[in-house]
Amino acid sequence: MSDQSAPSADDLVHWKQREKSKLDKEIHECMILHDKFRIALDLIDEVRSNIGTRNERLGLLIFGRSRSGKSRLLEFYRDSNPEKVDNEGNRIRPVVLISLDNVRTSDDLCRVLLAELGDVMSNRGTSLDRVRRVQEYLARYKVEVVLIDEAQHVVSRGQAVTLQATADFVKGLIERTRIAYVLAGVAAAGDFFMIDEQIRNRFMTPVELRIELSHDSTVELDGVKGILTLIYKLQEKVAFFGRSDLYNLGAGSRLCLATDGRIGKILDLLQDAGKKAIADRRDSVTQKDLAQAYTALIGDPVPGVGNPFTASASDVAIALENRKPTSAFAQSTNRRIRANKRQVRLADVVKQ
Repeated sequence: MSDQSAPSADDLVHWKQREKSKLDKEIHECMILHDKFRIALDLIDEVRSNIGTRNERLGLLIFGRSRSGKSRLLEFYRDSNPEKVDNEGNRIRPVVLISLDNVRTSDDLCRVLLAELGDVMSNRGTSLDRVRRVQEYLARYKVEVVLIDEAQHVVSRGQAVTLQATADFVKGLIERTRIAYVLAGVAAAGDFFMIDEQIRNRFMTPVELRIELSHDSTVELDGVKGILTLIYKLQEKVAFFGRSDLYNLGAGSRLCLATDGRIGKILDLLQDAGKKAIADRRDSVTQKDLAQAYTALIGDPVPGVGNPFTASASDVAIALENRKPTSAFAQSTNRRIRANKRQVRLADVVKQ
């Protein structure tokens, strides 16, 4: 290549920026490729279909560990149901999404919902007045689904009384508005579902957004098979990964072990590895890229294996076989049981 045809330093910088931006966009769009996301989306549609029927189950809880893709799932559902204007010029908002990052009480939840619905005085008025305004806005915009992200915050920051008050608030909204409510959060959000029988009667069975750990799962959506399904779709949709031999790199098993089956983490690792390749002016990902991405993003070595992308295939397989897949909801429930047992033992000691 002659000097005239060689790219300048500025050209290389622009190319890298362009390729990284393209990769970011494609990765973001691929978040919902896995079939478990499709199942969760179908469940939201199912609870939505109960509107206007005698079915009392108008609530759904979606939970999973950090970076399992809960927020992206809710965003995708909202974006798939955009705002519109009817023939009479009225604004229609079929799906509303709020986040409870800074919410501690049911009153805070009401304020956040009012603000999202466009109430410029969301902090004004009594609690009953705010609830009335929420109902009016939901009816005015013909809202069918309210998506509530980071639902665990109202659980982890509140006491039992606060948790009960929040459950009562959501139950009251379901009864008054007769629309669907979808809560998403980490395992602690399961406490909301467990609070009492009435809330359980109004919610469908909770769904966990997770690929179960297994080296040779018989369930197509779980374990290595589930991740290989995701990789296959990624290679179809993202040209960069289409040029990468992820199958022969053993990426399915290694990604499964490295991420505990969290889809968000899987995509984080692939995205970071892709950017490393772009920085080196390469158009495909290597196992070394994935190993460096793991060190940068996760860091902690897997016991007995170290970095899953530098270990032998046999060590990775053995480590996967030794992992016991336990859902986040089950882990949370087990912790509650142990805590209750400790409280009972302590009460017995005090009595003595």
